[in-house]
Amino acid sequence: MSKLILAEYDAEHQTLKLPEPLAGVKDHERVRVAIEESAGPLERPWMTLRGCLPHETAEEIRRALAAASAPDDV
Repeated sequence: MSKLILAEYDAEHQTLKLPEPLAGVKDHERVRVAIEESAGPLERPWMTLRGCLPHETAEEIRRALAAASAPDDV
C-alpha cells in the first residue's frame, strides 16, 4: 500500500504529526517513510489533491480554474 500524506515534524519529540489516523495501519506497526520537502500549503495547495480525482474530472476542474483566472476581454 502507498499513500501520500502531509505531516508536521515535531523536533522536540522526534515525531511526525499526521492530520488523521492512517487507515489500514495497525497501532505500532512499522512503516517506511520517505521525506520530501514540501512547498507549503499556501504555495501549491492543488498538489495535495494530486491523484485523488479521475483524469477527466481533474481536467474539467483545470479548465474551469483556467477560465476563471483568465483576464476578461473588454
